[in-house]
Amino acid sequence: MEYATKASATDAQTLLTTEDQTLVVVQGSSQKSIPYSAINEVRLRQMGDQHFQATLFGHGFKPLVISSLFFHDNGSVENCGSSYAAFIRVLHYHLREKGNATFCTGMRRREMTARLVLVFAISAVASGVIDMFELSGVNAFLQGGIIAFILTAALCLAAMHNLPRRYEPSEIPINFLPR
Repeated sequence: MEYATKASATDAQTLLTTEDQTLVVVQGSSQKSIPYSAINEVRLRQMGDQHFQATLFGHGFKPLVISSLFFHDNGSVENCGSSYAAFIRVLHYHLREKGNATFCTGMRRREMTARLVLVFAISAVASGVIDMFELSGVNAFLQGGIIAFILTAALCLAAMHNLPRRYEPSEIPINFLPR
């Protein structure tokens, strides 16, 4: 099965073809065959209401982003949801049979951890500024804790649909594929 993707206006068009033992990736004049056994992680994400992405991580190639939207050079965006969903299902079938990849949804744990560290850094700075200018009569540590709690809750609510989870390739979570 073939699928053409262009994850952003600045990216080159990529043509992906699933073969019996490999995924063939064609970008411009370069062609690369990636054995299914070299793919060690598939990560599905929902980027927006109608925007879905799959990222393939593995040995011997840079992370490969497959988008449900095709960004044309003239600035228009084409929704390729149904062909994207079919391609992802076929790819999962091949990887289940011939690969040893792990299948995950949402952000990577590292990305979530970085966001939490940022939340606590912002909380500490905000608490320090409020304390320095004596804008609040509350203890600075309590104030920082309250700010950190509020920002962490906001981060979790915003990222609720993209929290990291594992799944089986035969049971692709329906909310990470276009309907």
